[in-house]
Amino acid sequence: MRRHDLDPVSLTFGLLFVGVAAGWLAVRSDAIEVEDLRWFYTGLLLIAGAAGTAISLLRDRARTVPADLAPEPDADVSVVDSPEAQS
Repeated sequence: MRRHDLDPVSLTFGLLFVGVAAGWLAVRSDAIEVEDLRWFYTGLLLIAGAAGTAISLLRDRARTVPADLAPEPDADVSVVDSPEAQS
């Protein structure tokens, strides 16, 4: 199976959806009052935003290749395992 890239937008909205569902469940089970949800949702938005930002920054950092590791434009590239090289 081919591994796909991480989508920070989908992950952030997934976290928000789970948080909203958790808040609804907490109110329905009388664990917290409705007035307390403002702090819960504020924290949820801050955490989801920080996670989305961190993932985006780490993803961009992983895509950049340092100049000393990048291949030279006129480098000689040879195929090692070609059938012609084995005969």
